Amino acid sequence: MSPLLYLFNKKKHLPGNFHIKIDNCEIKTSETVKFLGIIFDYKMTFLPHLNMILTKCNKALNIVKYLRGTWWGSDPQTLIILYKSFVRSILDYGCFVYFPRHKSYIKKIEQVQNTAIRLALGYRQSTPTNILLAESKLNFIKERAKLLGTRFLIKTISNKNNSLYKEIVYLKKPPKKNDRILLECIDWTKSLDIYTDGSKVTNANYVGSACYVPQLKIEICKSIDNNASIYTAECIAIELAMNVALQHYDQDIFIFSDSLSVLQTLNNIEVRTTTNRYIF
Repeated sequence: MSPLLYLFNKKKHLPGNFHIKIDNCEIKTSETVKFLGIIFDYKMTFLPHLNMILTKCNKALNIVKYLRGTWWGSDPQTLIILYKSFVRSILDYGCFVYFPRHKSYIKKIEQVQNTAIRLALGYRQSTPTNILLAESKLNFIKERAKLLGTRFLIKTISNKNNSLYKEIVYLKKPPKKNDRILLECIDWTKSLDIYTDGSKVTNANYVGSACYVPQLKIEICKSIDNNASIYTAECIAIELAMNVALQHYDQDIFIFSDSLSVLQTLNNIEVRTTTNRYIF
């Protein structure tokens, strides 16, 4: 088999226009190459790969179609599990790499899942997409691609011995106009993460609040009156995090809190005389 040359570009350098010889061996150019199961084309549109997986998914959907039935078919939740195992697994592999930029192909991918949900739960074609996702407890494929991509990158940069560690950590911040899922996930991994917590120990003389920023090696702890509640401690911890965030407004910042009650209050705040002053 003669070696092939793949020239990735968005210009008019079409495959076949270049001929390279090494020791009288001609290296021919090719339009596509398959690497680790993903088909790369020279324009990096991934359209050949998308067509391939759409064909595979439509064939795999026949399993759900065959097992559904009004009176004799499988349980709807069983059909959803079958969809996840035989259809969504095809979409999942490398999705944060190949996910399309063209709206028409995004619609085709989402349609695969919508079709599977309608088959499994018995909904009509006119049922809105938000109803399908809510009843099946599934996310948009695009959102799932972002989730899988972020998980992969977080796992990668957590190990400094990983060969991709330096490539990701020292990669320049991608431009905002770039809508590739992978670059968006890389952008998220470069965000500033701030972790908060509030605690109250029985018989202690104080209640503690703290925030921690691992990237900046910042630890801020604060002791408050022992009569204060954990709710107040969590509020103060988030306020400490906000003070740090305001000093780094040029970055994307995520504040993590395990206090659901505080987050719900911040999301649905109503001005009352009993509202905790730190909420304001």
